[in-house]
Amino acid sequence: ARTGAGIDPWSERVLASRGSGRPIDVDYDTYGKGEQWLGWLNATIELRAARVPEWEQVLPEFMRALCCALSEVGEAPAHLKCLLTSGSFIAAGNATLGGPAPALRILKTGRTGRKAELVVNLRIGLQPRHLRPAVMTAVGALENIQGKILTECSFAPSRPVPQHRLA
Repeated sequence: ARTGAGIDPWSERVLASRGSGRPIDVDYDTYGKGEQWLGWLNATIELRAARVPEWEQVLPEFMRALCCALSEVGEAPAHLKCLLTSGSFIAAGNATLGGPAPALRILKTGRTGRKAELVVNLRIGLQPRHLRPAVMTAVGALENIQGKILTECSFAPSRPVPQHRLA
């Protein structure tokens, strides 16, 4: 997906196929146990710097600090996605369990300021009560930057109850 290699043959195969094959039989008891194992956190954080920082360096620094704070509690993120915006600048970062170091993508270049908004989407094998402190530890590790959580939702999901099932 990053390079576009192989997209044409893949899309031709998808477009030439006649349906998606047989329905997948999902064991919702197993699926539900997996879901409940994960703590989920969605947060929006306001970042303020003393002077205009290099936000493209701040985002991976935050993600590394968060992964470090979480590993001290005993887990690595199953998935971590972040979106940072400052002025017209937009950057996205992601990390997954067992994956390489956090990846950064600059989605839009442009003027930045001393303030940024950071959206964090985290799934990890920890109780939700551990997630906010880890996020605040990571924010506190940012040099010359203060952070304040604007919105936060942290929880363990309940067992899925599908509304529609294929016969």
